[in-house]
Amino acid sequence: EVTSEGIEKTFATNVLSNFVLMHSLEPLLRKSAPARVINVTSAGMYTVKLDVDDLQSEKEPFDGAKTYAQTKRAQVELTDRFAERWAGTG
Repeated sequence: EVTSEGIEKTFATNVLSNFVLMHSLEPLLRKSAPARVINVTSAGMYTVKLDVDDLQSEKEPFDGAKTYAQTKRAQVELTDRFAERWAGTG
């Protein structure tokens, strides 16, 4: 199932919403140092590798469990990227 913008809903919920929230909060987090962002993910992420060429699960027939696991893996990767970007800022 996709949003009205054409984005797969699991990806939108678990990955894009995190990105938008963390990006939007960045100025406040920097001002509030020491600040932390805590993301909750799932052990389900260990069941698949992140397929960066198919983040919205369009290449194969839709599999809800696989899509969920992939988005949780992407969420962890995204969190790591923000941690690297914000390293040393408090």
